[in-house]
Amino acid sequence: MMNEIYLLAVRIEKQLSACTELICEGMVTRLKPLNRNYRETGISIYPYFAPEWDTGKSERNREYLLNTEFANHIMIRAEDESPFEIAMHYWNDTGLLRRAEQGWSLKIAITPVHDSLTLKTREEELEEGTVLCVEGVEDEEKVEERIQRIFATLFTGEYSIIIFPEAVGTAKVEEKIKETMRFHPEYCTFVLLPTYCENGDNILTVLGPGGLEVLRTKKGTPFILQEDTGILKREKLNYTNVLNILVTRELGNVAFPVCAELVDPACYDVLCRVGRADTILCPSYSPGIGAFEKTLMKGIAAMMMGVWVNTCSARYVSRSGNVSDVVGMVQIPDGGPEGETLHRIRRECSGKCRESGCFFEIVITCEEKTFRVQSKMYDVYRMGGVS
Repeated sequence: MMNEIYLLAVRIEKQLSACTELICEGMVTRLKPLNRNYRETGISIYPYFAPEWDTGKSERNREYLLNTEFANHIMIRAEDESPFEIAMHYWNDTGLLRRAEQGWSLKIAITPVHDSLTLKTREEELEEGTVLCVEGVEDEEKVEERIQRIFATLFTGEYSIIIFPEAVGTAKVEEKIKETMRFHPEYCTFVLLPTYCENGDNILTVLGPGGLEVLRTKKGTPFILQEDTGILKREKLNYTNVLNILVTRELGNVAFPVCAELVDPACYDVLCRVGRADTILCPSYSPGIGAFEKTLMKGIAAMMMGVWVNTCSARYVSRSGNVSDVVGMVQIPDGGPEGETLHRIRRECSGKCRESGCFFEIVITCEEKTFRVQSKMYDVYRMGGVS
């Protein structure tokens, strides 16, 4: 009987088109489950759009689940997402991908901002040990001016996605960037603002065309800082179990884990297995990259796409006082004939940071099901290609 119910559910779903016209209240909408009985059943059904790349060889297609067979919807069970809660959002537009005769390309800009941005921190002694409270950045005005200058350069480049790192932002930067974007609503650009810390929250805001707030999320997984003495200090965060996913028509389901959330196995599992994330965009503030490399590589079997961005200022929490030359990583769904699926974006400054800041242009191209990644480093002032 269970097999018959399974086949019946699949057959019914394939007769239904994605019903976004019933749920869209604007350019961006926080989705409610399509089924009204989600509280009674513990099952929530949402619309779904497959990403613009072939996922036929994804390991997900080997799972004996309804979501494997569904074409336009996904089913989320409350027991599967626990202890987290998935919040679904929908972006009612397209334009992130640049179409070509043989495929498409995605133009992304990432920036480590600088290597001298220091965090305001203080320690608290709790029963469970020492916690580190991050309360913003030092020299806020200087940081805000630098970030706005970098953004002004990036925004005129009409990138589809701009990603800043974690922890180096402020609320004022958010308002200034929103104001700038309002003057050019014709730019189809998504911006992951630099997260900012205040009152125990580490806040990521994602902006869309015209400076529209697509979603706001709070980091829920703390980093653990190990000092030379071996003492472990945990980042103090207000607890949140909400994981946000954006439903799009081009990149599939997009997830936005902040730093430690990406490498938290439980968090990653819910985002990718339960929330069916197809694309991961992750800002970070980390002295190391190893754990992030390994986690991004997990996405290959599921044919996901991932972008990770770090800041050189993370050297201040590094035991060696240094950070890797790798300031970004791009994981593509398929390495093609060359087999290279993880691309490391390296700085070319030899550790001599430019006062104006730098950024990297990344172009992901998919032509005839073959992916290619190209990257180039730029000085914000000179705008000259370095690598």
